Amino acid sequence: MDILYDLLDETLIDRNGERCGRVDDIVVEDVFDRPPRVTALLSGGGTKAGLLWKPLERVSRWLQARLGVHRPVRPATIPWEWVERIDDDVFLNVVAGEVDLNEINRAVAQHLLGHIPGANT
Repeated sequence: MDILYDLLDETLIDRNGERCGRVDDIVVEDVFDRPPRVTALLSGGGTKAGLLWKPLERVSRWLQARLGVHRPVRPATIPWEWVERIDDDVFLNVVAGEVDLNEINRAVAQHLLGHIPGANT
């Protein structure tokens, strides 16, 4: 079960070598007649927002709406088959934009950082 602790908070790297989030949670299939098996990783703002104190969760959702993310952000589910290898980071065999990874970071870049002079250079 050390893999669970080793994977949490590790950086996700997509097929293009771009950082696209962190492992926020792990989905494990635990069946009686065989050892537990990792089936997916979860990543994204929605993963931890639901764990917040309710007033903070509402602030988090309000901030997301101000960034242009109007639906509740759900965690990105990364099937275990998308994991290419695990080194110091978790390397995926998919492109982040194709599977809705990094949605909050893209919204922050577009709505906040994009308005800072010189930020796009």
